[in-house]
Amino acid sequence: MNAIEHAIPIGGRGWVEAASRPRWGIRELLLIAWAGIYPFHFYVGSSTDQVNFSLGDAVVALVGAGLFVGLLAGRSSLPGYTKAVFVFVLVTMASFLSPLLRSGSLPFSFDPTVGALAIAKFVGSALWMIALYALLRPSPFDGIRTFSTVSIVAAGAFAVTTIHESLVLPGTRPSGPFENENLYANYLSLNLFLATMLAQWSRDHGGRGVRLPTWLVVPILLVGILATGSRGAIIGAAVTYPLAFRWRWPHRLSVKRIAAILATLGLSGYGLVMFWQANSFIAGRVSGVLSGEGPNIDNREDLWRAALDAFRASPLVGQGYGQFPQYAEGVRGLNPTVTHDTYLSVAAELGLMGLLAFAWLLFVVIRDGVRTSRKPGMSSTRLLVLFVLATLAQGLFADVEHYRSLWVAFAMLAALGTAARAMGAPEASAREGLPTGDPQADGPSPSGVAPVPGFDHIRGRARTAP
Repeated sequence: MNAIEHAIPIGGRGWVEAASRPRWGIRELLLIAWAGIYPFHFYVGSSTDQVNFSLGDAVVALVGAGLFVGLLAGRSSLPGYTKAVFVFVLVTMASFLSPLLRSGSLPFSFDPTVGALAIAKFVGSALWMIALYALLRPSPFDGIRTFSTVSIVAAGAFAVTTIHESLVLPGTRPSGPFENENLYANYLSLNLFLATMLAQWSRDHGGRGVRLPTWLVVPILLVGILATGSRGAIIGAAVTYPLAFRWRWPHRLSVKRIAAILATLGLSGYGLVMFWQANSFIAGRVSGVLSGEGPNIDNREDLWRAALDAFRASPLVGQGYGQFPQYAEGVRGLNPTVTHDTYLSVAAELGLMGLLAFAWLLFVVIRDGVRTSRKPGMSSTRLLVLFVLATLAQGLFADVEHYRSLWVAFAMLAALGTAARAMGAPEASAREGLPTGDPQADGPSPSGVAPVPGFDHIRGRARTAP
């Protein structure tokens, strides 16, 4: 079975071998429940004022209530990205003043109710990061493994039904339990990167923890993403997922490892090619992006031009958060619900101020994720960074700032970053009850390697490849 984890040769040069502490309680049950019910989404409201809910919102509300009480008592903390989120929310609220700054009165296309609903959507998405971080922070490795294992199993099952549905009913775009193909594709993409990350952890930690058949899960999720027909998700995964591999000849090859690698590559390649040939509708959607022709291409180009016009009309503060659909309908005669481009949407609705605030949020997340991935034993963090980049690529074709999968990745990156900083900061570690990396402070370990948060002790030894 070890060959399964070695099928995807990723990770940094440093490694630690660890034994995970079996702990089960309310925290673990919440993580399992959250990962299991999170995919079930549904829409509420009219076609113009729809709100997308997830069953996972119930867990967020429950954890959020406990977190609020903990904050009042001084026993909880927030992820480091909260400040950037708060600044972006302030910019969205300030955008309500943009029409008054321009003309002294509200234009006919401005709807404060829609703007307030848009802000509530963004805050609700950010609460996913804050709540999940609260559950992961006490033991990031164990928490992420628990959440990811359940999520990957669920995503694999949905992907199988999606592939079957798409082959039996060509010309359709399965959306799984999401009621939206783009959200569903992003969810499958998250689990693709999580599956690869768990394979990395299993290899680096001596095969500890739950083992998933990566050689089977990865091909299923790849074909599942293709089956959704979400062009942004397909392009995002195609551009970023190959970067998960270290393209070099492995130091050691065994029969099992070779078999696992061949199984992964063979099933992935065969599945993608056969599906491409069997479903001309999906193939036409994807190839249409390269040729500039295809379903909805002309309509989206009109939306993008309208967004640029909205930005030029108010380049500093935009038209107001959530106001682009009203602007496009009243000024350009279009009938959109979204811009289908995250960056043009932010530019049109929030102007340069919003673009800077949004860019700062993304920058601190990616910067901290890269820094964490360079820590010993933390190289697998790069898989989460790659997923964020894949989602940002999807943002060229969809409005992704509300995608819950993105905020789940933010929470995991924040929790791992906190653990990495604590290992290198004795004073902070002492306050948080985490290992410091200082042998005198933590006491000796069997291998002389500092413990990793989420594990009882380290049984391996650090090594560096020549």
